[in-house]
Amino acid sequence: NGDVVVHLVHRETAPDERAWLNARGRVSEIVSMRAMAYALQRGIEGERQLVELKAVDRAYPFFGAVSLAPGLDLHDALACDAQVCGAVAEATLLDRLHLKPGGLMRIGSGTFRVRAVLNSEPDRISGGFSLGPHVLIGDVALNRTGLVTLGSLIDYNYHLVLPPNADPKAFK
Repeated sequence: NGDVVVHLVHRETAPDERAWLNARGRVSEIVSMRAMAYALQRGIEGERQLVELKAVDRAYPFFGAVSLAPGLDLHDALACDAQVCGAVAEATLLDRLHLKPGGLMRIGSGTFRVRAVLNSEPDRISGGFSLGPHVLIGDVALNRTGLVTLGSLIDYNYHLVLPPNADPKAFK
């Protein structure tokens, strides 16, 4: 969801690499991985489901829009407080976990309140094959999951919007 996407597996950009990207356009970082989501009912884990977890920054998405029901602002829906972060999830996941918007789930060591149903993502087709329903969280919330560890299979995608007269082929 940009003019150019830089993809790294297992690691994020080093500070000098990120500075290089920032100098060439507007950058949005999207981190994706597979994880287990557990429904929380009265603080006890219930049903579980493998999910495609995507952590997005405040610049996401550059083009198009995420469709939520109810029609909340994505970044408001993903906001965190001291104990809980927001998440949006596909209806399939909510059905399988017997959750409704407002319900709680655990992903890794993080607790998330489902704030809306995820109807569509503008970059969904570029994500490739999915093994489970999609869940979006904020980039700050990703650290609360404890899932970013050595050996985790994590994809770091840096979407760039280049200046108006820039040539994507020259960038590559």
